[in-house]
This record gives sequence, C-alpha cells and structure tokens, in this order.
Amino acid sequence: IVSIEMGYNINYNWNLLDNKNEFYSHYDEIKDTVNKLDKEENNNFYRLEKTFSTTLNDGSWYNYNGVSTFSSMEYERMAILQHNLGTGGNLINSYEYFLNTPIYNLMFDIKYILGYNYDIDNYTEIYQNDKFNTYKFKYKTNLLYGVNKEIKDIELIQNNPMLNQYNFIKYTTGVDDVFNTSKIINKKTIDYIDGMSVIEYTIKNSNTNNYFYDNYGLEYYIINDILYYRNDYVLDLVNTSYYMSTEKHDENILVNFTNENDTYKIIVGTYYEDNDIDVFYLNKKQFEQAYNILLKDKINIQTNKESYIKAKAEIDEDKVIYTSIPYDDDLKVYIDGKKVDTYMINSALLGFDIEKGKHTIEIKYQNNIMIIGSIISVITLLSLLTIQYKKDVDRKSVV
Repeated sequence: IVSIEMGYNINYNWNLLDNKNEFYSHYDEIKDTVNKLDKEENNNFYRLEKTFSTTLNDGSWYNYNGVSTFSSMEYERMAILQHNLGTGGNLINSYEYFLNTPIYNLMFDIKYILGYNYDIDNYTEIYQNDKFNTYKFKYKTNLLYGVNKEIKDIELIQNNPMLNQYNFIKYTTGVDDVFNTSKIINKKTIDYIDGMSVIEYTIKNSNTNNYFYDNYGLEYYIINDILYYRNDYVLDLVNTSYYMSTEKHDENILVNFTNENDTYKIIVGTYYEDNDIDVFYLNKKQFEQAYNILLKDKINIQTNKESYIKAKAEIDEDKVIYTSIPYDDDLKVYIDGKKVDTYMINSALLGFDIEKGKHTIEIKYQNNIMIIGSIISVITLLSLLTIQYKKDVDRKSVV
C-alpha cells in the first residue's frame, strides 16, 4: 500500500518542470573545488557558501559545511536569527545565503565563496573555471570565539540586520561605530502609481561595498538597475524604464552592492513618503579593531567530528565562548573534563562561560533518547524471537 501511494504521488501529484541536466551543470566543478579546499584546509573545519544555488541543501549534496538549508528538522529560532541578520528564508525551517557583510562571515565562520563576488575589499580570488570563481575571505574566522560577557545581554531587533550586526560587534568586543551611513544628496518624487509614491534617492558613493535592507515597508526598490520585489503585482505597476532585471525574494534580504560612480541612485516604491532610507558601509578601522579583539584569544580546534569537537583555548580573562553552532539541549560542553552550563546566544546559538587561562574544551552531542530507543528496540526484538521460539516448541510438542 505504501509503495503504491508513493508511486502515485511521484507520478501524478508533483508537477516537475525543471530540466534535470541543469541540476548537474556545475556538479563536477563544485566537487573538484570542495576537494581542493579540503586539502588546503587539511580537512580542518571551515564553512563555504555559494552565491548561486541549485537547491537549499547544496551543502549536503556537495558535502561542504555551509549556511543555507531547508529541513523540517531545522530549529525555527535559527531561521529567525538568519532572517534578522539579512538572510532570506521562510522564518520557520529554511534560509538561503546571499552575499552579506564581513561581520556576518566572522559570526558564521564563512571562509570561502563560490560564484560571483564584487566585494574585492574583503575577498581574494584563488580559483577560476568556466562556470564560477572561488574567493577566500581576507580575515581569519573561527567556529568559537572568546567574547565579552555582555554578549549575554544582546537581543535581536526584528527586521534590522544592520543594527543586529552592529550590536554583535559592540557587545562582543566593545568596539562602536562599525558601520557608517551614506549621505543622501537628493530626494525627489518622480512618479505616482495608484497612490504609491516612486521616490528617487541620490546618494554619495562610499567607494566601498554598500549595504541596504528594507525595514521601511517598501513595495519594491531598485538598486543598480535591479528591481527587488516580493509580490508579483509590483511588476504591473513599475515603469520598465526604471530597471533592467528583477530579483524576487519571499523575504527581505540584505543587499550587498557596489557602484563605480561618485554618486548612485536608489528608486523605491512606497506608501510612506515621509520615511527616508539608510544605506550603510563598513567602517574599516573600527571593524579591524574589533576583528583583532575577537582573535586575541587563541582557540584551536584539534578534533572535529559530527558529534564531537575538541579545542585548545588560551583565554586572557574570564569570558563567554560564542559559537556559530545551533543550540541544542543534547549538546554537552566540558572544560578540562568538567561539565559546564550552556545557554543560547542571539536566541539560537550555543554559548558558555570560560575562565581565564589555558583550557581543553570538548563539545559532545549526547542524545539519551537514542539510547533508550535502541534498548527498547533490542528488548522488542528479543521478545519477538522468544515468542516465536515458544510457538515453534509448542508446535513440535503437539506433533
């Protein structure tokens, strides 16, 4: 019955319109690149991401550690955290990586990017092929950092990734003003559509990468001639002369972009004409100061397995260990062999206290339910074998 139901669903319930060959168009090149990076990293833990996606589970398909995921077992709190850091997703069990900020890379240990990349200030191109390029982040990253205890006080601000990333740096390192705001030179309304204002902003270029996020309730926005929108009705309203291409996203995303001119324009469609937009860029001096503080404590991962991590740490004062590992009650942490309490950072990530000095940190995944389930299964199997044995004995005695 189950086989018939599955066969029926596969053949009649799904409308498969994708070309299978497209799913394999980059397969060999990606696998080759991942193998090269594994060798370069000597099979140590690192994360990479792609700026083009075939599925939301490409990490599983190509066997690399990434961010993007779509899983019914995913924690909702992780989806909410990713959304509030500028990553698109459904706020329940999926999120998809888009080129974000250097702060995001530090937070999630992203060391390599495959695909297009116009952030030349923060990445170095290391490989090329006819399908995509591979870039290495110019700053060191880690799975664990020793950070200020103030990180415990951090609270996520809904729909404001720039403030959340700013707060991460401020609370973990004490460094302020890691982002600057670009200057708006001119603002004018260039059109009205069904009561919606079309506003053009002229902005002074920062001559580096810029970051924009729609937390203003916009119907759409146009950056570098790309129309970003969420609802299809927008396409019937916007004058096509304003844009060259489109990108549709189910959720807001942080847009990382550059422009070669002295000034550039952003066009927005909004019913709230009084609200002004903000465009941010990185304060390099403050960022590098924070970066050096984050790496001041030496934490070296020696062993990394699916259910076990071992690291050596040298901490200069009593701190908190911040990790980009999703919090789970079954993750147990031991410092110098002694179990310590754990808690959530950013309402989603594993954190724990550590004292000044040299330590051995062990993180173990211990799920007692699996042990209980295995015991029940063994008892059940033995019971069935015993019952069957008794039946056979009784049958022979009757004969």
